[in-house]
Amino acid sequence: DHIRLLVNPNLEVYNNMVMGEPNRTQPTPDGITVKGDSGTAIKCSGECIFGGYIEGLKLFNNLVHTGPGSIAFGMTDQFEESDNPNRINHNYFSGGGRIQPEYMPGLSSLPIEQSSSVFRAPGSEDYRPSDVLPEGVGVNQTIVKHLLDMARDYGVEIVPSGWRHDHCRMVQTIVGSYPTEHLMAPELGTSKYKTDHVAYTFKVQSVFYKQLCKCKTIELIFPEWLAEQCLHP
Repeated sequence: DHIRLLVNPNLEVYNNMVMGEPNRTQPTPDGITVKGDSGTAIKCSGECIFGGYIEGLKLFNNLVHTGPGSIAFGMTDQFEESDNPNRINHNYFSGGGRIQPEYMPGLSSLPIEQSSSVFRAPGSEDYRPSDVLPEGVGVNQTIVKHLLDMARDYGVEIVPSGWRHDHCRMVQTIVGSYPTEHLMAPELGTSKYKTDHVAYTFKVQSVFYKQLCKCKTIELIFPEWLAEQCLHP
């Protein structure tokens, strides 16, 4: 996620612009989403990117361009239709991403016949809002111009980095560096908490950890694609 909202009452999210890296997968870059709280962590693990109501959240004038398979705006359970226009309005997305929930006044896709992007010409570093959008959305263009001018002055090229997560190596690092004074060696098997998912299960052996987590085991649960990629090459 480019902008991940933590559960923080009266949060105001105004005039942001998100441009997802094209053709990137695993993970596919999302736009603006709400992070799940501890009460929904198990239910949402590996399945969803939302959860946890943010009281008083306001969402205005944001622009998001992300690719197919992405979540442009993940706002499940955050707004009612009656919250438009007082708490949510003038948020636009393009590029093939979808929104959660599927319909919410104040979150609008940009029709392809009008413009293929919420930005005028992002490939040419023209991040001004599309001509079909209303005044006042996105980042103030004086600020955008200043940032682009500084990039040119310092010879900074604005392109996708090409960097990718090495998910399998990260799994190996976690599994290979667990605190042996607190946890026993992990066992690979079926998750107790997530149906039909593979997990590494660590048995808790120290009194400190048992008091800390109020649990006897800790699971490292794999999304299906990650298990296929890292455990069954």
